[in-house]
Amino acid sequence: MFLSKPSHVASTVSGGGRVFYAYARGIMETYWKVSDVAAAIQVSLQTVYRYVANGEIPFHKLNRAVRFKPSEIESWMESRKSGAAANRATRVGGEGE
Repeated sequence: MFLSKPSHVASTVSGGGRVFYAYARGIMETYWKVSDVAAAIQVSLQTVYRYVANGEIPFHKLNRAVRFKPSEIESWMESRKSGAAANRATRVGGEGE
């Protein structure tokens, strides 16, 4: 579908960077950092932090760090796309005629 991982994540991992994993119910899950999400959805770091502060994006706190599940970000992006399309259709058909 939309996301598997941002292109820079593979290079970060192979370059000695850190990938975050968490165990939940015996299943290991990968979590993204703010920079990974910003790259995946093509916005600035500040925008991602604003989304977190306003509760606009699904996130998790691991210790004190903000982390994101790739599957939740994908669902969130899909819901935003469908919501934006519905808003455009309403504006085109409703206003200005």
